[in-house]
Parts: sequence; C-alpha cells; structure tokens
Amino acid sequence: MGIRAEISGRIFYLDLLRVVASFAVVLLHEVPWQVTHLPADSLGWWTANIYNIGMRFCVPVFIMISGALLLDPGRAEPVATFFRKRLFKVVIPFLVWVCFYYGFYLYRAGDPFVAEDFVREAARTAGSPHMPHHLWFLPMLIGLYLATPFIRPFTDRATPRDLTFFVGLCALLASGFPMLERFADVEVSLGNGMFNIYLGYFVLGALLHRLPCPSGHQIAGIFAPLALAALAAGAVGAHALYRELGSGYDGILNRWFAPNVVILSLCTFLTIRYLASTLPLRHPAVERAVAWLAPLSFGIYLVHIAVITLLEPISPFFGYFGDVAGMPLRALSAFVVSVLVVVVLRRVPLLRATVP
Repeated sequence: MGIRAEISGRIFYLDLLRVVASFAVVLLHEVPWQVTHLPADSLGWWTANIYNIGMRFCVPVFIMISGALLLDPGRAEPVATFFRKRLFKVVIPFLVWVCFYYGFYLYRAGDPFVAEDFVREAARTAGSPHMPHHLWFLPMLIGLYLATPFIRPFTDRATPRDLTFFVGLCALLASGFPMLERFADVEVSLGNGMFNIYLGYFVLGALLHRLPCPSGHQIAGIFAPLALAALAAGAVGAHALYRELGSGYDGILNRWFAPNVVILSLCTFLTIRYLASTLPLRHPAVERAVAWLAPLSFGIYLVHIAVITLLEPISPFFGYFGDVAGMPLRALSAFVVSVLVVVVLRRVPLLRATVP
C-alpha cells in the first residue's frame, strides 16, 4: 500500500489520474486559438492540433474517476445522505463561479450589467457571451450525481459483462451514430436517451475500477498502441476536415463522444493505473506530491480559465521555446498559478467552499 492509501484510504492511481487530467485540461485550453487561426500545414498548427486531440481524455477521465468512486458497492449510503454530501459540493461552486465569471467577462468587455441577460446566460452557462465554456461540466456533474443513487442498484448487481454491454450501448448510440451522420450522411433517428456518453464514461470508470490492473505486456501490446492510433486518427482527421472546409475548424473529432476520444480516454485511464503501480511512482516523495495536488484538482478546473486569461500578456515569452515546448510550458505556468490560487482560496474560511 502507498503512503496516501495508508494514511487516508485514498486510492493512489485515482489521485494520479486527477493530477494528470488537471494539467491536461489546462493545456487543452491553451491551444484553441492556434487550431482555429494558424495555417493548417504549419508546425504551430500541427503542434496545437496534436495537443488539442491528445489532451481530450481529461474530462472523460474526471467522469470515470467519479464513477469509480461513487458506484463502488462498498460506498452505498441512503439517498438523502448522498445528496447532502455531494450536491452542495458542486452546487455552491457552480453558483459562485457563474457569478464570478459573468462579472469577470463583463468587466473585460466593458458591457453594462443587465439582470435579465445575467439570468439567461447563467441558465445556459456554456456558450454564452460572458461565460467560459468549461463551466458546462458542473451542470453535467450535478445530473450524474442526481442519477447515481438510482444507477447504483444496477451497477452493484451487474457483472462485468453487464457493465461492458451497457458501456457498449452508450458508445454505439452516443458515439457511433453521430459519426455516421457526420461522415456517411446517414441520420439515425434512434435517440440515445439514458445511454449518453457521460453516463457511459461514469459506468466505464466503475467497470475499470473493478477489473484487475492491466499488466505491462497489456499496456505495451494493446492499450498504448491503441492510444497512439486514436491520437493519430484524430489529428489526421482534424487536419483533413480543416483543409476540406477551407475556413473554420470542424471540431467533431474533439468532442467527448468522438470514437477517438473514447478510445484515448479508456487507454489513458488504464495506462496511468498501471504506471501508478510501478516502483518509480510509488516513491514516497511522489506519493506525497500526488496526495497534496489531487484534492486541488476541482479547484484548478474552476479557476484555470481566469488564470489563463490574466496570463495572456506574458504568452509571447514562451514563443522563444518554440511551438512544441512553448505550449506545454505556457500551460505549466497557468497550472502552477492555478494551484497557488486554489491553495489561497482554501485557506480563507468564507471561500473554502468555492473550491472543495
């Protein structure tokens, strides 16, 4: 057992996944401008495109971590207790950060405050003029939390084969059919209903958590090559679509339901689970660092867009390192500042609940 597990009962590989996904989401949000504005054959565009596709595992992995923990048969609890413990940890940050980001973007744009517009944008959240897109994750998470007590009886009794079948249905209905519609012009009028991709990731996390840790041979022979193939297919496909359109960026291969993203997320989860069992990562110093960073991941997700925006004036500095190194270094600077902001917020009693 690792230090973190021995001290608090936390699971080291899930904590490591949190840390990796936290950095990945910051890097993901550092590259949108390059993939939509740079020439499609330039080194800068290809670099941003690969990072943009390759970091797409971040949100699915966050959802899979939640599924691994919340659908664990050993964590069963009354519905009222579950809602009281979980929902307020998401609802309060959602309300606070919606207000913060609305004011933040309103101030930067120099627009007047209109109460009716605020209510409309707060209800819509993602895609509105004064709200960052990443806040969509919180209403989605609230929805999964609301569904969890009613999904758990099924997952508690289900065999791995049953769970695999359920995840497969989600992949087919929420991932396969949209691809048919986009690339084969075949519209399938079978709604995905409850078999949506987020619920699929949620149950997939529970399934993978119950299965034995993959071996090094499985990682090297199956999952690592699959991850590279998914990354290559997504990057090459995005390039082909960009050139086909002539202008604009078709992000269908970036979406959470895209088959390449599903495969990449599955393989990343399993690969990091295996790596977390290896001796170098079980060094006490590494375990302490992961144990310290992992609880900050939700706060990092919430604050990093504001940090990236405020650090924009120093972005040209990272150009001296070239495209390949400059983008992750810029993301690393935003990640470190986000960590510091979350640490400070968690030390202030009235603000601690905003970054649980």
